[in-house]
Amino acid sequence: VMQYTSAHHSLLGIKLRARGVTKELLGAPLVSEPGGPCLGVVIKRVRKQINGRGAGEDQVMVAPAPLLQRFLRGVLHAGRHLGFPALGIKYKRLEAPAMRGYLGMTPKQTGIVVLDINPFGASAGALRAGDVILRIDGKTVSNDASIDYGGLQLQCTYYVSQQQVGSSLALDVLREGQEQQVSIKLDTPPRLIPTHTGNARPSYLVVSGLVFARCSVPYLRSAFGPAWMSSAPVKLTTLLHDFPRSPDEEVVVLAECEPLESLDGYEPSVVQHKRVLRFNGEEVLNLRQLVKQVLSCRAEYLRFELDGKMVIVLSRVRAKEDTRVMLQEYQVKLPVSSDLADLQPLQTARPRAGSGIKLGGRI
Repeated sequence: VMQYTSAHHSLLGIKLRARGVTKELLGAPLVSEPGGPCLGVVIKRVRKQINGRGAGEDQVMVAPAPLLQRFLRGVLHAGRHLGFPALGIKYKRLEAPAMRGYLGMTPKQTGIVVLDINPFGASAGALRAGDVILRIDGKTVSNDASIDYGGLQLQCTYYVSQQQVGSSLALDVLREGQEQQVSIKLDTPPRLIPTHTGNARPSYLVVSGLVFARCSVPYLRSAFGPAWMSSAPVKLTTLLHDFPRSPDEEVVVLAECEPLESLDGYEPSVVQHKRVLRFNGEEVLNLRQLVKQVLSCRAEYLRFELDGKMVIVLSRVRAKEDTRVMLQEYQVKLPVSSDLADLQPLQTARPRAGSGIKLGGRI
């Protein structure tokens, strides 16, 4: 079981040492011998250096045939890939005897304890914080969160991910000292930071030299590269595991800070990729709400409060003119993305031939 950063899931995978692997081999089938059955498809090449030098060995990641078959079954069933289902919970393993005793478990009982539940996920209303999950579909959950799956001890989250969206799971739980069974209809619970954006164009808002965007895994990968999990701000990556407080809650970030005169004193390296918390004292729930707040503002100043107690203040009149300059310079028609254009932006710029949204290439 390996971590697929593109799917943000732990799934079955094959890692092999190889030499002379080129990009042309990505997507190629892996076979044990010429004419033999397909064991999987090559999806990634990793170059490992030796002693920090250019020379090294190649490794390839292969998506195995069972994973591909599960994907194809889902597409055939629903007409599109619905993602990998999850219980939508945070849990703790129970190797510690004191914790098991505190939860009222017998010496023969094993499982994991539920710490938190996504209020908009499959487990909402069925599970409670403090429940101990003993069995999933009749399979015993070990104290290390593993489950017997085809003769292998794999993480119970992997077993759940291999089911189809819309199918049901039977969970035996220990609640207040009593065992009971609950049924959960699986779905892909909403994430505070989405794993995928469905190939949709990036959403954005331009205010003066500032560009605001929704934070997502594609955004983080674009801004920080393949190693985004280790190079992106910790305050953003930790939000990957948080649950939204409402169905439309998003993490809005300051994606770009262009060097305009009105933004003197605001270092891009300091303010970029910070979460936007409030605008003129009002909480920012999502990007659409921020657009409405900015466009309806009639105050003299625009005040953006960012994570880390950082504040950016702009003159509203000057920001309007700077926005027009920004749009003309980058040949962008509107200060908002097309999915937000219905909110009637303050001004537009006449695009020149070959115009398009670039804005630093990060959104």
